[in-house]
Amino acid sequence: MRKIICGLLCICVLCGSCACGKTENSKIQADESTFLLNVTVDCEADVYTIHYEYYLGNTAIGGGTIRNADHSPIKQGDTLTKEFIPDDFPKGADFENFRLELYVVDEHNDEYLCNKVIEFKAEYGKTYPILITGSYKNGFSAQVKI
Repeated sequence: MRKIICGLLCICVLCGSCACGKTENSKIQADESTFLLNVTVDCEADVYTIHYEYYLGNTAIGGGTIRNADHSPIKQGDTLTKEFIPDDFPKGADFENFRLELYVVDEHNDEYLCNKVIEFKAEYGKTYPILITGSYKNGFSAQVKI
């Protein structure tokens, strides 16, 4: 019985660790109760993690990281997906001024702020492609492709 429970727990952990990973050609689309960020990393530098902080207007709401499930470097051209759900925001939130700060994280966990804050009107049911370019030497840039 103990082995069965341990086996089930391992399956749950493995399934959960796949939540942030690369998508094939950004095929993941939002349903009516979510919106997605499809973040494409087009950097020649080794990028290990994307750290994000999000706001509604000037009010900080939350943050987190996006990375490969196995913590390997994100390959140039790979797309990682972040799904936002209603529980990520206060009840009745207005997405008119959704703001996003993105940081590129290297293998030493040093963070590099992308050069500008991304701001757009977010809506449930939509998918927003974001492109990150640049290098550690010259800095990074992020832009949403609406």
